[in-house]
Amino acid sequence: DQPQLSHVSIVGTRIALDIGSRVKLEINGISADMVSIVVGMLQDRLFIVTTPTPHEAVHEAIETSRRIVVRYIHAGKVCMFKSQVLRSVEEPCHLLFLDYPQVIHYHELRKTKRLTIFIPCTIGLIDGTILYGVLVDLSNGGTLCAIKLKDGASSPRIDLGDEVQLRCLLPGLKEEQEMTGLIRNIKKSKQELRIGIEFRRLQSHLRETIARYLSSI
Repeated sequence: DQPQLSHVSIVGTRIALDIGSRVKLEINGISADMVSIVVGMLQDRLFIVTTPTPHEAVHEAIETSRRIVVRYIHAGKVCMFKSQVLRSVEEPCHLLFLDYPQVIHYHELRKTKRLTIFIPCTIGLIDGTILYGVLVDLSNGGTLCAIKLKDGASSPRIDLGDEVQLRCLLPGLKEEQEMTGLIRNIKKSKQELRIGIEFRRLQSHLRETIARYLSSI
């Protein structure tokens, strides 16, 4: 299902994107993802990005229809705005000068359903115990971890509200990451223990990585 979009006027304000941020462009006539880098903006006048490759195909599509949609992720929101190409230049580098938007449309990732995944992980408990399991779903605010229980083995001593250290390799990253969380839900069966974890003090780059992954799916 398509998410319900909200909108906000940005007339007289600056778009919440830094120089070097990545955005996706949607151009009529091109079905592939077009990724650009933000290189500058003049408030209420211009929004400037690099021309995505292949440059020739982009220029041909722009000549046919100068309409364009810009999408990006910011603070747990998938944002978009409609614009038009005012000018494209090739020297000294390939750039697109876009009309500055008046309205940003967005939807909150944290309000979307959890995404089913399968990511090996470890959970460090407050008493030093390490549990080995897999993340079976993921959202912007937390995750669910499934842990297999051996026959006759005692269950780990955990309680709601306990702080844990979660380690896993998030999609799109090359190194294992450590995240702090609070146990918000515990479900136990004879063969499996499921622990619902809410992220706490999540670093900004990890928050953006999770948001980008949820958006791409």
